[in-house]
Amino acid sequence: MPVVTVALFQDHHTLPDAALLAQPWSAATRARLSGISHAPRQRQLMLGRLLLLDTARKLAGPTLSLADLVEREEASPCFAGWPTLAMSISHTANWLGVAVAHTPGLQLGLDLEQARPRKILALAKHACDEADLAWVAAADEDSRSARFYRLWTLREAAYKGGLRQHVYGEPPMHGYVTAPQQDHHSGVLPDNLYWAVSCNQPVELSFVRPELTL
Repeated sequence: MPVVTVALFQDHHTLPDAALLAQPWSAATRARLSGISHAPRQRQLMLGRLLLLDTARKLAGPTLSLADLVEREEASPCFAGWPTLAMSISHTANWLGVAVAHTPGLQLGLDLEQARPRKILALAKHACDEADLAWVAAADEDSRSARFYRLWTLREAAYKGGLRQHVYGEPPMHGYVTAPQQDHHSGVLPDNLYWAVSCNQPVELSFVRPELTL
């Protein structure tokens, strides 16, 4: 069974912005950075790609570089010449995550969401179909938020992985929470960090917490 490596990084601002900008980014990444005026968003983008490189090198070898990054519209970047590397990036608050697997034909999506006080039922009415909304509404106050975030991250991960049939409608997404499947994983980590990984085939997950250096 393919193994998906999920790398998580919490940004404590130990890496200076100037040093990040000075990295040998590909022309495509530099063009994307130049189109972002919001400094925190720039930082997020750069850290995500550094985390992606660090994780991908452990699977594909040390020759991969930032200069190999290819930016894609409405998709995570990829590495030129490596069509068998599946990857996805996500971020929330000061957390970043990447999911990477070296598997031909694998469709892969990752989503992270740090829970915070919100009007859960109002959000669920906009984000969930009838069956999933009923499942969220049936929960008590203590578990309603958890149900919503499990559904939200699963749908976002499926969308990022190109698995559009799982984003809305049948089958109800909460079935993947109540009866977990090996192609749609989800859970919650400390710091109220909800996560989900969706794929087009069964996979195993391996979580790592690398330290990023320049």
